[in-house]
Amino acid sequence: MSQVNPVHSTDERTGADAGPAPAPAARPTRTRWKVFVLLLAVVALNYIDRGSVSVALPLITEDLHLSKEVTGFVLSAFFWTYALMQIPSGWLIDRFGPRYMAGGACVGWGLATGLTGAATGVGSLLGFRLLLGAVE
Repeated sequence: MSQVNPVHSTDERTGADAGPAPAPAARPTRTRWKVFVLLLAVVALNYIDRGSVSVALPLITEDLHLSKEVTGFVLSAFFWTYALMQIPSGWLIDRFGPRYMAGGACVGWGLATGLTGAATGVGSLLGFRLLLGAVE
């Protein structure tokens, strides 16, 4: 019986030194499930947030005196920057990593949503909806 050297492995065909032995695979931890549940909650909240605008729309249009055309224009602004940021977002995630980008996106999303509630006219509402689409 041959002994296994934990530092080096040997090629079974030739018996030659094959270099450092591969490290044993680490057991998965519960952290991946915690991250999964956290991301699931964020995505669920995201969809609730998107839908809540339509519920508040009658109050927003009355408060800011918006016509139906302007309301549609302002609400669609979110999707313009949301669509435009898909490729740059992927590049940023590759550059800075998903941990920082997911955290930054959540902070930006919260700020943009809060600012949207503070809109005083069509211009600010449009700007905050564009910002929300960009960070979301």
